Amino acid sequence: MSFPYRAIPLAAAGTFAALLLGGCATARTPIRLDPAFAQRNIETIALFPIVDRRKDTSFNINLQDGLGERARKEIERRGYQVVHVAVGLDRTSLSRLMDMDAAFISSLAPEGTDAVAAVYVDDTLSSYKVLSYVFKIEATGTVVAKRDGTELWRDKGIGNQGQAGLISGLFAGMDRSFALDQCVASLFSTLPKSLGKQRQAKVEAPKENSREEAVDAAVGQAIASSQKSETTQEAQ
Repeated sequence: MSFPYRAIPLAAAGTFAALLLGGCATARTPIRLDPAFAQRNIETIALFPIVDRRKDTSFNINLQDGLGERARKEIERRGYQVVHVAVGLDRTSLSRLMDMDAAFISSLAPEGTDAVAAVYVDDTLSSYKVLSYVFKIEATGTVVAKRDGTELWRDKGIGNQGQAGLISGLFAGMDRSFALDQCVASLFSTLPKSLGKQRQAKVEAPKENSREEAVDAAVGQAIASSQKSETTQEAQ
């Protein structure tokens, strides 16, 4: 009965090792990155529902809750404000979205946003074999400017987790969760961080300095006034 309890650390060990190795890896270059990305002042991104373009959809997985929420959190970690977009598309429109038609994607951006992000699930693999279980997911992400429909960024993320031995399959749900985390983290690791907060800090910095200077001036004036009053009293 004690065996399953020993298996839990073993199941997590592979994930922690993958995270450590990923942290030591050199930074990846995205598939596409607009050279003028930093100058576009992107702060608010509209996020589409996850687009499932797998050829084989026989494996049932809740993409919106499983991948969509992770994508939102990961984009926010990059410093952007995220707005969820619910869109109802006909067959033609869905085809254009599946084809990553940048001009069409930008046309769906709501008011008050700077860009649109779409995440596409390209493939999933859930494989049970003798004494082994593997789950793999591949996804592609894109960010398109609302103003002119330029694709600003595109990259791919992969998550791959599994178990071997007598415990394989017992922690399939855990493996899938780890793989989704890994996929989304690797996907958005190449998305440039928002410069909005940095710009705001630079703008507000002089105001902070001016406030400090005003306090110093007021203290100096008060001291000078006190000294003048003492001098007048001594003279009398």
